[in-house]
Amino acid sequence: MHNVLSFISSVDVSPNTYLLHQELLNFMLVAMSTQLLYGPSPGPADINPFIDAAMDQDSSLVSLVVRRLLLNYIMQPRTPFSNSSYQVFYEGRQPGILQRVGSAAANFVLLPFSYLVSSSGEGLRNSLAGHSVHVLLVLNYYRKCVVGEKSTTDKSDDGAPSDSLSKVHTYFSDNPYCKALENARDIELDHADVEGAVIYGSLVRVPFASLFDTLGMFLTDESAVLLLYTMVHGNSNFLEYVLVRTDLDTLVRIICLTSPSLIVC
Repeated sequence: MHNVLSFISSVDVSPNTYLLHQELLNFMLVAMSTQLLYGPSPGPADINPFIDAAMDQDSSLVSLVVRRLLLNYIMQPRTPFSNSSYQVFYEGRQPGILQRVGSAAANFVLLPFSYLVSSSGEGLRNSLAGHSVHVLLVLNYYRKCVVGEKSTTDKSDDGAPSDSLSKVHTYFSDNPYCKALENARDIELDHADVEGAVIYGSLVRVPFASLFDTLGMFLTDESAVLLLYTMVHGNSNFLEYVLVRTDLDTLVRIICLTSPSLIVC
């Protein structure tokens, strides 16, 4: 899990790395979905090794992962695939029979995927952005149940203290991804504005303007609504930015269209 998160956070998305980024996010979604096997109220015996491994990472890596996932959602990178055929020929060389067979086999294997990509429209072309926000939300809302002991002093009837008793209680551990998202700052702010502020690990800096506009464009998607709710209610800096925007109709208009029962609209 450390290697997966390190690659996602350190390697930029490009036509050469797009598919690898997408498959790593797919792996994380499948691995972390094992929590569906547990009940609605997770207990101390419930273990998800993949999410627990992600929670145990260093705070600096956590901040880099959160930043990369947010940037993937903001930038909406497109898939590099096209209808062109796949060739394994080398420049300046005449292709041999084995290379021709390999090229034909590659085109045959990639044909279904190329067809889906070319005919799917915006949905699949932005699948990397969708996977990124899903992984971010799963990591943000995960809470691990921990068992602890709390010492209590039992008093007798005459008021004299007796032996202390240890009482087992459960609580949810801190989530580093939630803290990193709550402390995210606008990249356009001057560094002096955040000096002396209490932050968790490395500071996550993203363009709030681009994030606001992207959320406004995709509010018909449930993941965008949940991300907006998460940022507004969890990040005071983003809430302040939203309140000072003069074009709140970017969000309000779409909310009214998707929720016609609201009388205020």
